[in-house]
Amino acid sequence: MMDTLEKAKEFAVGHSFPLYYDKGADATKQYGIRVFPMGYLIDRTGNVVWEGSPMGLEDKVGAVVANTVK
Repeated sequence: MMDTLEKAKEFAVGHSFPLYYDKGADATKQYGIRVFPMGYLIDRTGNVVWEGSPMGLEDKVGAVVANTVK
């Protein structure tokens, strides 16, 4: 767990995705984040059509996107 900003900065080196440091875990609590990374797919009307950890699920998440975007 990245419980300090210094650890988060060390982790960020070499990663190509954006990182957000949630000091106090306020956003984590507010949004009900249960796992890291946590992903959301939101359709054009603003409805969450999928949420969860995307790790290893690229094909399934892609299928949801393909079925949602028409």
